[in-house]
Amino acid sequence: MSSLSSSSSSSSGSSDVHHDENQIIDDEEEEAEAEIAVAAAALPLAVVQLNPPQIPQHLGLPENSNDWVPDHVHIFLQWFKEEYATETLNVEAFRGMGGIQLKSLTEAQLKEKAPFVGDLIYNFFHLNE
Repeated sequence: MSSLSSSSSSSSGSSDVHHDENQIIDDEEEEAEAEIAVAAAALPLAVVQLNPPQIPQHLGLPENSNDWVPDHVHIFLQWFKEEYATETLNVEAFRGMGGIQLKSLTEAQLKEKAPFVGDLIYNFFHLNE
C-alpha cells in the first residue's frame, strides 16, 4: 500500500512541477508580448527618425515647405493621415495654416493640435531639414 501512495504522490508532485513550469512559460510569454507591444508603439517614431520619409512628388507640393499655402498643408496632412494610418489626425485643426506656420509650431503645440501624432509631424519636418 505504501508503495502505491508514494508513487501517486510522486506523480502528483511531478504534475505540480509541470504545472509550475507551464505557468512560468506563460508568464514569460506575456512579458515578451508586453515588451513587443511597447516596442511596436514606438516603432513609427523610430522609423521616422532613422529613415525620414519623403513626400511623394505626385502630390504636387512645392519642394520647399516654406512655400506651402493652406491648400498644400491640407494635401500634406491628408497624405500623412493615410500614409501612417492616423485616423486621430484632425486635418481641420490646421485650417488656414501655411507651411511656415505649420513648421513653426513647437512639438508641444503640434501634440495639442494632433494628440497622438503631433510628435511624428514635428519630427517629419525637423528630420527632413
